[in-house]
Amino acid sequence: MVTADRLESLTQQLAELSAELQGNPEHFKAYNDELTNLAQASAKLLGSIQSPSMYINSMITQMAHFTALRLFIEWGVFDAIPSQGFVSPEDLAKKVKVDVQLITRFSRILVAQRER
Repeated sequence: MVTADRLESLTQQLAELSAELQGNPEHFKAYNDELTNLAQASAKLLGSIQSPSMYINSMITQMAHFTALRLFIEWGVFDAIPSQGFVSPEDLAKKVKVDVQLITRFSRILVAQRER
């Protein structure tokens, strides 16, 4: 069971590390250790508040996302997407010679997992 003190401690650690990195954009390039610490503090905080079922759902979602990324890279989908304009799933599927249903399904996974 997570205590309020533990959550407060992790939140404080996350806030301090975040403040260190916000003050200087060059900090991101120069201080990989701080970024690692920030990621670890974030993971600890998330781990403290997630239920086992939430954790499993998160892992399944991550696996689907990584699978979609791997396949899109393998198929050359990212290279086939124009830098400007629009390409339909049908046109994209023809360019990379992959079934349009697979392109559509894996695209949905990637779009659903984009950074918010």
